[in-house]
Amino acid sequence: MKRTSIIPGVIISFLVLSGFAQMPKQNDRQEEELKGNVKSLHETFYKAEHKSGEIIKGKKICNEGGYESKISFNDKGYKTEDTRFKVDGSPSAKLVYAYNDKSDRIEEDKYNTDGSVAHKSKFDYKYDDTGKMIEKDWFKEDGSSDGKEVYKYDEKGNIIEKNVFRADGTLDWRTADKYNDKGNVIETIEYKSSGEIILRFVFKYNDYGKVVEETWFTKGTKFLVTYLQTYDSKGNRVKTDWVDAKGKAYAMLTYKIEYDKNDNWIRVTELNPDKVSFFGGRDECVVEREIEYF
Repeated sequence: MKRTSIIPGVIISFLVLSGFAQMPKQNDRQEEELKGNVKSLHETFYKAEHKSGEIIKGKKICNEGGYESKISFNDKGYKTEDTRFKVDGSPSAKLVYAYNDKSDRIEEDKYNTDGSVAHKSKFDYKYDDTGKMIEKDWFKEDGSSDGKEVYKYDEKGNIIEKNVFRADGTLDWRTADKYNDKGNVIETIEYKSSGEIILRFVFKYNDYGKVVEETWFTKGTKFLVTYLQTYDSKGNRVKTDWVDAKGKAYAMLTYKIEYDKNDNWIRVTELNPDKVSFFGGRDECVVEREIEYF
């Protein structure tokens, strides 16, 4: 199954939630943790520069496939367009979405910089007698299969297993989830088609349902890293600590946040105080948002 994306890679930052905990179905605005009836979200990424004891924004930098991004939402909170921009402000790629009456995404069109269509995908869904989605089918532009996802649920309606199949019907990979009594995912395991474990994630939460500790294991048992998350009173992350198997913190990101009147963040300064090379040498950054409301 081909996964259409305008994002070639993901870096761990304030902008991308680390971890893969599956939550109950939310609209795209909720997944972005936006408050209020947001119509569009425009983000621009800059290098953070240190001058005279202050942090200021420098040149634009590329993050997640673009120097800028703009997402448009419909009145139900779902994405209708997702555009990335080059350093000069011109579009580098765009995705356009369409939905059915259940707000399930049924079309996804990817456009080139000249406005021509690069790729079209269509989706169809199957539901059980209680209305839960049990299958999502992917189709290419010519109507041929591009794969499918099949879901299994527990008695509380939580997704406990997702199986992803290739276009030829063979299993590609699958995930399995466990939940606590509040419906939060406490463990996710990713498997190869052979049944071999790729990664296992273990989550712990605070009283507000925010992940405060997340541990990654390769092959199911081999420790990789633990992330400790600290939040402010508005529920936004203000610090991430990287912790080793002995419980010692060896890296840290901090986030200084400014908000609009709706308590949505409009500026974040992300700093790597110790300049740890673990982060791939990427720049400290300032991210600014322009938020339009209905």
